[in-house]
Amino acid sequence: MAPSQRVAFRAVPPLGEMIETRRIFPDIRGDALVGDPDESPNLANPGTVAARDLYVFYRLLEAERAEAMAQLTTNQVVMILDAVNGLLPDFRFITDAAAMLADDVRDAFDDDEADQGLSPERAALADLIASWPRLRALAVLEAALAWWNHPKHAEDTDAALAAVGLTRSERRRRRPAGEQ
Repeated sequence: MAPSQRVAFRAVPPLGEMIETRRIFPDIRGDALVGDPDESPNLANPGTVAARDLYVFYRLLEAERAEAMAQLTTNQVVMILDAVNGLLPDFRFITDAAAMLADDVRDAFDDDEADQGLSPERAALADLIASWPRLRALAVLEAALAWWNHPKHAEDTDAALAAVGLTRSERRRRRPAGEQ
């Protein structure tokens, strides 16, 4: 087994306080807690808490992105990519990701839509995104922005989509309730 990569960072406020508060939370990964020998054996050290919480957060992002991909067609993914091209997200996307991404999709008219108005496909996609939990929308937004930053996105679109998790899994696409 390869040694684990060591990652160090300074927990600037309010992150330091958040990590301290989360020291009493259980490690749901099943790993043993590693705490300071002078403290309660049930308290994890701050580095362990940060590693644990990042692991859980990244797994949640992966799961939410996979759920989104089970709902989206390739054409819808392309509409999302087009909508976020050049977008500079800020902290508001953390709490309002679904509404903001849906608005960006609605506002990303193509040439045909400029004359005829918002296409039904784009409107349906924006409505779908608006219905998502914020973490799902954030996961898709981050992946779409990462696609634009991928060094080969223009040369090998499929490979870049796969690298950022914007491809469909082997699971069948979910059908809306009542559809055969």
